Formats: sequence, C-alpha cells, structure tokens
Amino acid sequence: MRAPFSEVLGPLDVEFRRSEGLGGGFHVGLQCQATDNQTQAAAYRLPTWFGDIDGGRIPLGIDHGLSRVEEVQHGLSCGFGFSLVVALMVRSPCSGTLGRARLRLWHSHHNPVTVCLLADVGYTAPTGSGAQALQRPNPLSRHEEARKMAKKRSTVPKRYADRITRVRAEMERRHVDGYLVVNRNDQYWLTGFTGEDGGVLVSARAVVLLTDGRFSEAADREAPFAHKVLRKLRSPAETAAEVKRCKIQRLGYDPGHMNVGDFTALRRLARPAALVAASGIILGMRKQKDAGEVAVIRQAIDVAQRAFKKTVNWIRAGQTEREIAAKLEYEMARLGATGPSFPTIVAVGRNASLPHCVPGERVVSEREGILIDWGARVDWYCSDLTRMVWPGSIPRRLAKIYGIVHEAKERATAAIRPGIKAADIDRIARDHIRKSGYGKNFNHSLGHGMGLDIHEAPIMRKVCPDVLQPGMIVTVEPGVYIPAYGGIRIEDDVLVTETGHEVLSSLPTDLPR
Repeated sequence: MRAPFSEVLGPLDVEFRRSEGLGGGFHVGLQCQATDNQTQAAAYRLPTWFGDIDGGRIPLGIDHGLSRVEEVQHGLSCGFGFSLVVALMVRSPCSGTLGRARLRLWHSHHNPVTVCLLADVGYTAPTGSGAQALQRPNPLSRHEEARKMAKKRSTVPKRYADRITRVRAEMERRHVDGYLVVNRNDQYWLTGFTGEDGGVLVSARAVVLLTDGRFSEAADREAPFAHKVLRKLRSPAETAAEVKRCKIQRLGYDPGHMNVGDFTALRRLARPAALVAASGIILGMRKQKDAGEVAVIRQAIDVAQRAFKKTVNWIRAGQTEREIAAKLEYEMARLGATGPSFPTIVAVGRNASLPHCVPGERVVSEREGILIDWGARVDWYCSDLTRMVWPGSIPRRLAKIYGIVHEAKERATAAIRPGIKAADIDRIARDHIRKSGYGKNFNHSLGHGMGLDIHEAPIMRKVCPDVLQPGMIVTVEPGVYIPAYGGIRIEDDVLVTETGHEVLSSLPTDLPR
C-alpha cells in the first residue's frame, strides 16, 4: 500500500508478508523514494508469532539524503484472530521528526486473507531554522552521502566476494543448494566476522549471518554485506527457520564442525530440507594463502621473533619454565600480538624429551639446554617457531644430535617446491635422521600447514595425499627425543612459491659456538 508522507519524503511503500512455519514472524518490506528518484529499500523481520512478543522497536536507518526512516514500533494483539500495528517514525537531519505512519495488519483464523489498513498518517511541518534548511537543502551532497552509505552496506569486498563465489561453485559441484558454516575461523575467512557466536548460511543468492545481540554492531561493521539475523535462543530452530526462508532443499555442512546434538535437532527441524555431509569445503580453500594472508603471517612471524630475542636476553639461571613462557607471551602481546598461537612450550634439560612439554617449575641451569616452541597470533593468523637456547656449554652428545636435526631440516626445506608431495618432504628429513641412528626417536610428523589455525592442511607426514602448491605455508620441524635425557627440535615457517620456496622465519639456526 502507498502512504503519501510529504513532498520531501516522497512515496513510502510498505509490504507485509507472513513467514511460514512455527517460530516465524512477519517480514516488512519498506521502500522510500526521495524527490530525486533515488530509492532505498530494506526488509526487516518483526519477531512476532501469535503474541509470543507483545511489542518492540526495530531500528531501520533507511537514509536517502533528506530524511531517515528511523525505527519501526510494533505491537500485537490476540483474540479470535490477531492484529499487528506498525508505526513508522521518520526524521530529518535538519528538523527532527517529519511524521509518522500507522498501519494495521489483520488476520483471521477463519479467513486466511491478510488485510493491510492505513490507520492514520500524520505529518509535522518543520519550523524555524530547520524549515529554512529544508526549503533550501543541498540535495546533491546529501544524496551523494546516502548513496555512498548504501554502497558501503551492499558492496562485498573483493576478497570476500571471490571466496563466496568459490564456495558457491563447490556447492554446485557437491549438489547442495545451501551450505552452513559454523566453524569460527571459517566464518572469519568467508565474511570477516569475528564474533564468538555465529553461523553463516550461504545459498545461491544470499549470505546470511546468524549471531546474537552481543555481536550486532560487530556484524554491521565487519560484514555489512551479509543479511544479519539476530538469534535470541541460539538454537537449531532459529537456524532451521533461515534454511526454510532461503528455500534450501539440500543443506551442506561439515560433520567435523557440528556436534551430534545440533545435527540431530537441525535435521529434524529443517525438514523437508535434507542435511548433506560436505566436509572440507572451506578448509580445502584455506590451504593456499592469498597475498594479504601471507603479509599478515609475515607480521605474526616478525612479532614472534622480536619477542623471542627480548626474552632470550632476559633469561637467567634459576628462572622456571613457567616464568619464561609468561615472559615470552607478554613480549608478544606488547609487540602487537592478540595472543599466542598456542600455549607456549618451554622445556628445560631432560623435559625437552617431551615434544609438547607443559611449562612447570623446572629451573634453568648452565648445564642444560632449553627447548622453546612458540608463536604469535596477529589479526587472527598464526606463526610457529622452535629454537634451542644454551645458557652454558652444550654437551657433546646433544651437539651431535643438534647437527643431525639441523641437516634434516635443511634438506627437507631445500626440496620444497610446487608439485612435490608433502609425504616426500617428510621422507627426506626422516631418512636422514634414520640413517644417523635416531629414526625411532623422531616420533611426530615433519610439519603442517598454518594460517587461521595453528594446524592446517597439508600435514607433512609419512602418509599424506596433499601436493604442495604455491601459497601454502608449512612448518618444517624435525626433532629427536631421548627419554629421560633431553631432546632437540628446530622449526621454521616456509612459503611455497611459484618457483620453489621462501623461508619466512629468520632467527639463526646454526649451533652456537
């Protein structure tokens, strides 16, 4: 229906459409047309269903230069049927309130016909300086500002547009018309949204961001191009409602990222849509980093290395493993890290035989070495390094083992290039350690991919189907561990390039003399 508001505001079209299924509500479509025929449109869902919510306000913020549809106030009354009253408030940046429109939606249980009635239309003419401002506005500048705001809200940044396009292509290949992303790092990669509570529903035509009120502003800032849906219960029922609204028939999901309870509930509530296992769609795409991702990982490595240098200069005999780990994490935070990539490993002396030693109360002495495995997280991306520190002299046996591990790392790194199997890189390092007599003491994979997660594909181990490709960033970290004696591990971060590789980390790895 059409409500003539004023010459300044132009026509206002309001359309009501009832949602299908329990737990739905009403969709209100608003279209405001300014005097220069620049149109802004928006659709908002009133979360009402047979009186479960008595009323409320929904901020709109539809700008078109001369005025702003600021909010919707709605109330619901029940009885033999039910009626929904909607009030629209319009404001001008020059004069305050321009007017209100009140509309009523009525529905009878016996008659499914929905009727929209215009209850009243009010208009408050501005006075004073505001009126003069309205009479002599600068429509070009204001409309230009409004167009820029609208463009910002609707334009998908190229990085995310390309990723969404790739996901949709993979959806088509796997014969699903919707894909639900619940892994937080996958959501960030796809949309830039950082909220702790979230889900992204991708269909052929829409990208729906499901979150809750705590992250409403974050969603507007970080992913304004996505259709935001604020969930009140954070339940599978609310996700299922969006699946139905998007008319999805086959919903893809990653079984590695959804627990049994959520899967069981969603499968029941989303019917007739079928849930289809589609693992690794985004994780597979995350293997190869783009230039922006590589740049951030370089920053994460730089922060980790600078923090390590400061910490090593601070280490003294008598300090505990826990104190050193805390100092290193503090220095990373001070230099710009949002946190460590993983809990920092500090292992003194014989504790270094534990590849993932938890820092404890063992103290530093000049007679023992220290294994430090650490990484900084910067803008969500990780780094991962391992170095040995020697406060005093190096025992002859450990010096020999250090040379073996160092050579294994150098040989494996030199072989990294596009087209080689990850398993072959592992074999190169493992063969050297085995031939040196310590094959049984190398008890983990050679390395792994890293990015948003500290452990990503590819995994460089004995059996791995992955082939290295340009843009992959992997760790190379051979080690030898002698129970109750000690251990040696050295680790670098390596980028696979078009023609070979680049070692991104630069801390020295030669044995100190």
